[in-house]
Amino acid sequence: MTDPASQPWFHGRITRQEAEDLLQNIGKRDGTYLLRESTAQNGSYALSICHNHKIIHYHIQRHTDGKVGIEDGPRFVGPVELVHHHMRRLDGLLAKLTIPCNRPEGMPPRAISGVNQEQVTLAATAALRSMHIEVQYGDSYY
Repeated sequence: MTDPASQPWFHGRITRQEAEDLLQNIGKRDGTYLLRESTAQNGSYALSICHNHKIIHYHIQRHTDGKVGIEDGPRFVGPVELVHHHMRRLDGLLAKLTIPCNRPEGMPPRAISGVNQEQVTLAATAALRSMHIEVQYGDSYY
């Protein structure tokens, strides 16, 4: 599974209204999309897309087998793989994902209101180090 935070079109834990504002600001062209973490259900995602000058939000469900998918759609190991699939096929969406709504360069996805994922990672790493627990991120140890 690919980490959503590594994708520029993943905005982290933003609200439905914030997603709509972002998509509105870049023109609401058909196929414009972003992925966000749900603020309503922890560990869940939503895909927000533009179609016919409207913004549609798809809840990405986590199934008992650990895979994710939109209602009655194919299942994937993670939300990034779901997005990559829907860049090529509709499979239940109203529009193919063609225009990513990317975060500004250098801005990490939001983790908690007012806090980004990089800040959460740094705080968690510091807390674990204070307990003398070694942390590995990728190929590096902290």
